[in-house]
Amino acid sequence: MRSVFVVALVACVSATTLMDHPTAGKVTQSQFGSTVLAELESKLQTGSPLDELLSILNDIRGRLTAAAAVDAAEQADDTAFCEHENNTLNTDITLENSAIASAQATISAQTAEIARLTEVIAGLDAVIATTEQDIADNEKEQAERIAVREQEHETFITNDRDTDICINAIAEIQAMDLDQLANGKNGYGGQQDDASDYQAGVRMTALLQKVAGKVNNEHVVSLLQIAALSSAAMGNDDVDRMIALLNRLASELADYKVELKNDEDEQLRLHQNAMADLKNVNTNLTAQLFQYNNEREDAGVAKDKALATKAAAEIELKDHTATRDALVTNQQDLTDGCNARAASHVLRQDQRKAEHETLNEIEKTLTTKLSKHFQEGGHITARTADISSA
Repeated sequence: MRSVFVVALVACVSATTLMDHPTAGKVTQSQFGSTVLAELESKLQTGSPLDELLSILNDIRGRLTAAAAVDAAEQADDTAFCEHENNTLNTDITLENSAIASAQATISAQTAEIARLTEVIAGLDAVIATTEQDIADNEKEQAERIAVREQEHETFITNDRDTDICINAIAEIQAMDLDQLANGKNGYGGQQDDASDYQAGVRMTALLQKVAGKVNNEHVVSLLQIAALSSAAMGNDDVDRMIALLNRLASELADYKVELKNDEDEQLRLHQNAMADLKNVNTNLTAQLFQYNNEREDAGVAKDKALATKAAAEIELKDHTATRDALVTNQQDLTDGCNARAASHVLRQDQRKAEHETLNEIEKTLTTKLSKHFQEGGHITARTADISSA
């Protein structure tokens, strides 16, 4: 058989209370301490057993420990939440900063490209204007050369015609009977002169001057005038000299005709060569102008594209900056909220610690109060129970 002796103590206090203990003032400084102490005082006044009082204290201590555990769990959840959200925000902010840097780099690059293309376009515009002016000058020179060549050809036709007129006239004179001319028979023109009044040379001079009046070529006129002067000094007996003069004049006119033709051919050759060169230059200039215009168009398209890219990057920069700033604001709000919750947890932890200390003080006060009661001759009631078991 085993016996367990259970003693329950009931403190019987008549004239004093727990509130009278010297440490009670420290406990009652907190609302928690005052509440617990008041409850114990009430139990003590009604004669509650000591173990019931201690049980009350342990129950409160247990509730405080449970509340502290809940606080700790909440603090762990809050810490994990804050760390997760802060990491997420840091990642998002980093991504936005990267996007901002990319947009800024794009804007910088496109700004430089736009400046470069603007310079290229200005250079091409100047080259195009110069090339267009060169083409206009080339075409003007071609037109001038054509006009000069037409004038040269017209002059050749006139001179060649005058030369033919003189050659034909000289041939007619050569075909005349010069003896009859010396005797006063003027076969050129069908006129009959008094042989006693004119010498043959004078009549020859008149014929040559009459031919000279029909032409405008200065060289041909000069040849006729020289021949006329020479024939004026010839008498009726100088028929052979007249024939030689006519033959020489006819030869000079024939040579001059050949010279005219050679000059015409040479002028034509030079004109054709010059025109071929001008046309080649014009062809090259036209090809260059076509190339410059294509390059100008390409540069314009590239500049428009760069402007559009820059504009899009500026919009992206604005959007990403706004998003980043909003994230930074959210992160600050999160930090403030998390700091506030962390401070709240610390405050509750300090409160729980203070409450535990208060409980310890109350327990100490209770124990001290009872000890003093015994020392002053107080009495206790003991109940004894015998519990037997086989």
